[in-house]
Amino acid sequence: MEPPLTLAALRQDGATTTIERAGQYLGISKAAAYRWAKRGDIPTVRLGRTIRVPVEPLIRLVDPTVLPASTPARKRKAKATA
Repeated sequence: MEPPLTLAALRQDGATTTIERAGQYLGISKAAAYRWAKRGDIPTVRLGRTIRVPVEPLIRLVDPTVLPASTPARKRKAKATA
């Protein structure tokens, strides 16, 4: 089994990654990653015949305190004064 992926390496995959890479990030085998995905323990999305793992939900699964890679600045609406 390969060493676990770093957070930065996982984010370089883009918005989604493979089940194998998700398993590397979690430190589990390829077979275990597929089992976890089938059970719903790893979030997945189906793109045609391909099953991918959304990166940000995977990261939050491991560490809920990690912020998304690109957090857009939120604009506050100005309060109307009477």
